[in-house]
Amino acid sequence: MAELPMFSGMGLRIINYLAFISVTIAYLYFYTKKLKKTNKSLLGDDWFPDKSIAGVSGKVEKTPFTGKQKLILGVTALLLIIYVYGAFKLGWADNQMSAVFILIAILAGVIGGLKINDIARTFVGGCQNLVYGALIVGMARSISVILTEGNLLDTIVNSLANLLHGLNPFFGAFGMYLLSALLHFFISSGSGEAVVLVPILTPLADLMHITRQVAIQAVMVGEGVVNCFNPTSGVLMGVLAASGIPYGKWVRFVLPLVGMWFVIGLIILVIGVAIGWGPH
Repeated sequence: MAELPMFSGMGLRIINYLAFISVTIAYLYFYTKKLKKTNKSLLGDDWFPDKSIAGVSGKVEKTPFTGKQKLILGVTALLLIIYVYGAFKLGWADNQMSAVFILIAILAGVIGGLKINDIARTFVGGCQNLVYGALIVGMARSISVILTEGNLLDTIVNSLANLLHGLNPFFGAFGMYLLSALLHFFISSGSGEAVVLVPILTPLADLMHITRQVAIQAVMVGEGVVNCFNPTSGVLMGVLAASGIPYGKWVRFVLPLVGMWFVIGLIILVIGVAIGWGPH
């Protein structure tokens, strides 16, 4: 949409990626060191939704790695590889993914020696644990649907984009960064946000003497940073619900890391503006 060559600007983006990874590893390392010293997690000592999970009570039982288990893992890996091939070559999507996972569940039960009724009961039990997460995903998705169908997004984007007029390139890039981050709360899909935002920011970047490479980076990093704590993200809320992790405690854990990511993203944008990061 911005008429940039594929893989252009890869050098600075790789630096951005390595900086993100390094900071993340360091944050997790020091967090785990703190846990070893204080033994106080943000989640508390008893947070698992399923009390039958091994390790909750502190007792870990050793179980042999049997041939049946190896066969189940092998079949699972094979079917996932088949799905990946189908997704790239045959246009498979969510429906085919669901079918593959149902097939994996059935084959795992058969290989494991379960009776048909036991397989069905186990499958239904697993679905029951995910109903809450599915409802959360639906609620998160409904916000984007209402804003889109109500034609509210265009008004929001236009109003915010008008605020960028007249800014110098550095402040303009920072404004695009904030705009992308803010808009991602309303459009949790990265590609959906790009469709809405990039056609507006591309000519705006030309007028403000900001390269399109910088504008695209602002959009990508803005939505990427927000993704990890966005309450309208169906993926995030579904995973948190299935894991039994309260959203508030997740935000307390991830916000310091998000702050570091935000600063790194901003530094990359400043460098991009300063060097006239191109093409265009």
